Amino acid sequence: KAKIITTERTIEADDFFKVGVQASTLLARDELVKEILLPKPDANTKSVYLKFRHRNAIDFPLFSVAVAVTREGPRVTKARIVLGGAAPVPKRAESAAALMTGKELTASLAAQVAEEALKDALPMRENAYKLIAAKAYVKRAVEALI
Repeated sequence: KAKIITTERTIEADDFFKVGVQASTLLARDELVKEILLPKPDANTKSVYLKFRHRNAIDFPLFSVAVAVTREGPRVTKARIVLGGAAPVPKRAESAAALMTGKELTASLAAQVAEEALKDALPMRENAYKLIAAKAYVKRAVEALI
């Protein structure tokens, strides 16, 4: 598992974005991230990261998606999907990832995964376009792994 090394401690990546009191991470007020340790990926694992932004010159995504799948042959044995910009902190789309498990990736499955990943989304009135873009980006990310 990935680990975040700070000036004070080591934090499991899964725990890093657990919300604190008036904070979006577990970091203390003066604590800084020094290093991120990533495990060596399995040879059967592939991943993709896509981000939606209005201008390429600005590297601040309005929405992002990361998808990782591990396969045995053509079938997915493990899948993870994380959405950025879809909640106050990165959000794991567990039910959408579960849709891929045991199946071969196809364009049709990618569309189903995109719908599942954002089925509970509640966009603000002026930001409804982000939901359309987010579904498209999730679909593209899954398709990139076909």
